[in-house]
Amino acid sequence: MFGDVNRAGQPQVRPPAWRVALAVFSGPDAVAQANIALPIIQGEGGMPEAFVEPRRSGAIIAIGAFDEPDSRQAQRELDRVKAMRRNGQVMYPRAFLAPPQSGVAGAIPEWNLANAREQHGQSVKYTLQVAVYESNRRAEAMRLAEEAASTYRRDGELAFYYHGPNRSMVTIGVFNDRDFDPASSRMSTELQQLMTRHPAHLYNGMGVTETLSDGSTRTQPPQLVRIP
Repeated sequence: MFGDVNRAGQPQVRPPAWRVALAVFSGPDAVAQANIALPIIQGEGGMPEAFVEPRRSGAIIAIGAFDEPDSRQAQRELDRVKAMRRNGQVMYPRAFLAPPQSGVAGAIPEWNLANAREQHGQSVKYTLQVAVYESNRRAEAMRLAEEAASTYRRDGELAFYYHGPNRSMVTIGVFNDRDFDPASSRMSTELQQLMTRHPAHLYNGMGVTETLSDGSTRTQPPQLVRIP
């Protein structure tokens, strides 16, 4: 089931969305393990709104629902969770924004990011988001994302597309803990070289200028994101 159980005893289905993941469980009994841990996180963990969401390779305990990971609301919620402490200890140091689980397969399912773990192993965790496509004509944005992934592949990059509820993303590469350490932000040479080859995060094919806290501007860089 997805989420909580409503008063009628029926599963409360949650629409696809980005979540703040508090804990991750894997293996055939992942959902059962998550359901055991859920009351602890809801109570002692200070997250009464937390819920269990099954995933392709396991389950997560999560909160929230966001259209995009870089939205102000999503980033504020992630910062809030990471700042939570109990007896001086950080409660959720590994919290992260998890992408929607259910995405549209697309024309070439083997290029769908949702299938990356099946193809490249369960150890892969990250991918570099280099582009996003959005349009009032949803099918058009999906087509453009798939075409962009195809172009990157022709250029020799391991590219994927992912169709979220409102936008389609394009990513390149698969990386594991040896490539990126979230505690120190250390990156492998391979990941650094990829970011050098693709220094801009594109929106509908164009670079995006963003303003920094000191008032200076820069082209928005690509974003390292979790593989669903």
